[in-house]
Amino acid sequence: MTVQAKYVLALSAGVIIAVAVWFSTTGNNDNDAARPVPAATQAAHTPALALRHNQWGQSPFSSTVPQRADEAVRVARRRAKMAAAQYETPPQYYTMSLAQLQKLAGKGDVFAMIQLGEQYAFEQEALEFDPAFDVRADPKGVSKHFFIQAIGRGYTHLASVLASQALEGGDLVEAYSWHLLAESYNDVSDGESHRRKAAFLSMSQEQTTSALKSYREKETRLGLPHQDPPR
Repeated sequence: MTVQAKYVLALSAGVIIAVAVWFSTTGNNDNDAARPVPAATQAAHTPALALRHNQWGQSPFSSTVPQRADEAVRVARRRAKMAAAQYETPPQYYTMSLAQLQKLAGKGDVFAMIQLGEQYAFEQEALEFDPAFDVRADPKGVSKHFFIQAIGRGYTHLASVLASQALEGGDLVEAYSWHLLAESYNDVSDGESHRRKAAFLSMSQEQTTSALKSYREKETRLGLPHQDPPR
C-alpha cells in the first residue's frame, strides 16, 4: 500500500469516529431534555412571584410582597411617644395583639382602649395584615371611637393629648374641639392653654362653628351635660 493510500485511510477513519461521537452527544442531550426535571430543581430556576399576602393575611392596599415592620422598634417608639405625652399604659399592653386588646376593650379595659386608639391612629400600615384588623373600617374613626370610650371611662387626660396632636397635625377644628373638652375637665396647663389659643386666633368663623359642633357631639357621646364651652 502506498503512503498516499495509507493517509487517505487514516483520514477516513478519523471522520467516522468524529461523526459517531457527535451522534452520541446529541442523543444524550435529547434524552436529558425529555427526562422530567425534579421539582426542587424547577423551583430553583423558577422566578419567585410577588404575592399580595403574607402570614398575616391578604392586603388590599399592596401589589408587592409586604414586609412586616420591626415589632420591637414600633413598640419602643410608641412607648416613648406615649410616655412623653403622659398617657402610658402598663407594659404588657404594648405587645398585645389586636384580638387581645379588642377582647379587653370589650370588657371595659381603659388601657386596651388607649392602645387601640393609638395604634389605629398612627400605626394602621403595620396593623393591616393582622387577622383582627378590619380593612373595611376607617382607622381614624376607629381610633376616635376608642379614645372617646377611654375618656368616658375616666381617662380624661386624653382630651388634652388629642388637642395637642391635632394642633401639631394642623387640624385647627379638631384641636379646638378637643381643647374645649380638655378645659371642661380642667386638664390644661396655663402655658399650654396660651399656646393653643394663640393658634386658634387664626381660625375663621366657619372653622370655629365647626369646632363647637364637634365639641357638642363629643359631649353627647360622653353623656356630659351641655354647658357653654370655656372661652
